[in-house]
Amino acid sequence: MASISQQLKSCDESYLLSISNKGILNRARRELSESGISVEIAEERFSAVFSDGTTVLFSGKLSQYDCSCPSRSVCKHVVMALIKASEEVWTSENAAASGDVKASEDKKASEDNKAPADKRPIQDASGEGAWSFGKEAYGYILKETPEKLQKAFGKKTYSDALSIVQSGDPAVFEEGANLRIRVGEAFTATFLPYSDIKDSLCTCKAKTCRHRLEAILHYLSREGSWASLTPLEKEPEAPLDEIPGIMSFVEEIFMAGLMHLPSGFADACESYASVFHGAGFADLERLFQSSRKELMHFEQKSAMFDKGMLLSNLTRIYVSCNALLRGKTGNYGKFKRQYSELPKLEAFGLGAYPWHAKSGFAGVTALFAIPQMKRIFTLSHSLPASEEQEASTMIAGFWRDASALGVLSSFESLSTSRVEIKSAKASIDGRLSKSRATSASIISQSSIDSEELKPWILDNFTSLTKFFSAEQADYGESLHLIIRIKGFVEIGFNKITQIYSAKILDDDGSSLNLMIPYSKINENAIMYFEKLKDEIPEYMTARVDIPKEGRELSIFPIAAWTGGNIENVSKQQFSPHSVDYSKFFMPN
Repeated sequence: MASISQQLKSCDESYLLSISNKGILNRARRELSESGISVEIAEERFSAVFSDGTTVLFSGKLSQYDCSCPSRSVCKHVVMALIKASEEVWTSENAAASGDVKASEDKKASEDNKAPADKRPIQDASGEGAWSFGKEAYGYILKETPEKLQKAFGKKTYSDALSIVQSGDPAVFEEGANLRIRVGEAFTATFLPYSDIKDSLCTCKAKTCRHRLEAILHYLSREGSWASLTPLEKEPEAPLDEIPGIMSFVEEIFMAGLMHLPSGFADACESYASVFHGAGFADLERLFQSSRKELMHFEQKSAMFDKGMLLSNLTRIYVSCNALLRGKTGNYGKFKRQYSELPKLEAFGLGAYPWHAKSGFAGVTALFAIPQMKRIFTLSHSLPASEEQEASTMIAGFWRDASALGVLSSFESLSTSRVEIKSAKASIDGRLSKSRATSASIISQSSIDSEELKPWILDNFTSLTKFFSAEQADYGESLHLIIRIKGFVEIGFNKITQIYSAKILDDDGSSLNLMIPYSKINENAIMYFEKLKDEIPEYMTARVDIPKEGRELSIFPIAAWTGGNIENVSKQQFSPHSVDYSKFFMPN
């Protein structure tokens, strides 16, 4: 931990603005000369006394202070004390530096720009004369791991921040009295030398925020520690160190009774909710949030207080914590999918396909390759549909829908277009949200000749495993790719299994199994390939499914690329006489 004197060296304008605001800072500067302030600086603390009797005491850290004025937040006295104390530290440092070099004025003149970092003058508002403690002062950031960051900020916050940083949106680094990292367009995180991430600050003023985490990830990436920063998809890990205290907290409520509880118990619920949020236990977080609300209603003598609800919450919390302490696992709920806002980006539509799930939902899902984020994202339209005929009718409407992303064009057209998207919201598992805040404009139709699509083109089937290991492993049950086609063989429909299949060949003669299970939803896709026969598309967007044990890897067709252009195979319409439908039904 840095001494108080070292911390005061990092107290520049950026730091003062981070803990207060421009109005308080300007007022403190105006009143400083008339305040009659005197400061006393020691190794681990310093104090300031004003002529009106107000006193400010700092202990251990600049963030740990106590002011005798009535203000509950950072006041002008705190800011004036910091300005006065930092000026005295620098006056002392500069005087010592001048004394060291009096013996050799010529040496001082020649080496002035090479003075030790801690002897340089504090930087002014323009950044002139900036100095730095050096990278070693921020070594504590480099010691952060995914596990530590998830514990400090929460799993969801970590995943969202990592997704945003991986999008390629750059950060701006400023190293001077402290380390400042600007993320996005409006937020700057400030890190103090020889300190801890708990003492970092952000211009958003929140005690714990995503912007600080984004800044940390950017710094780790810049310093070469990016490799270990990946989304952690492990099972939730019980916060065993915290659980005995949580159980004692519940016991105290039951034993003392609500009338005898000291103030602050509602705030304790908020703290414990944060513990379970970071650990990934959604239900326990919600129970504590609900308990906090009931305790606040009780303290405020509100008619909304529900004794039964509070009793139920606390009982469930206690039983669940006791089970976790004894090593028993269970289902403690999942968090609602969190969506993070992405920067303005360009996306390439790779086609769309219809589906009808066993859960009773039907929809159409479009695929978009976003080179800026090096991933394929999905955008879906879906509604409940119990019967296949109902699902088929509903899907026909989805293809024509013109409301997605605010584009006045059909969903089918959007799925095959190159678009610019603003204020997109995406989840860590690669799903785009249909947020009303998102807007998009079509640039042109997607073209296979686009240089940006090359990372997703598979032209050698034996190299398919590299795509699974690089992208699919962390994000789901299947992988989407563009497959270059040399030929089709063994085309046919099995009336017993009701599956249309073919083998797709690459230039080396390796093959992949194309499989389309027959259904009303997949009928057009089957007709598309049945009609093609010898008219082979050059490329095909496909979903590659992970094979279950004992089965071969297979692909499901989504869109075909011919002459550089793209069309959805499941949307094509055919004349009733163009294909013999009878072959697609089981014999009597």
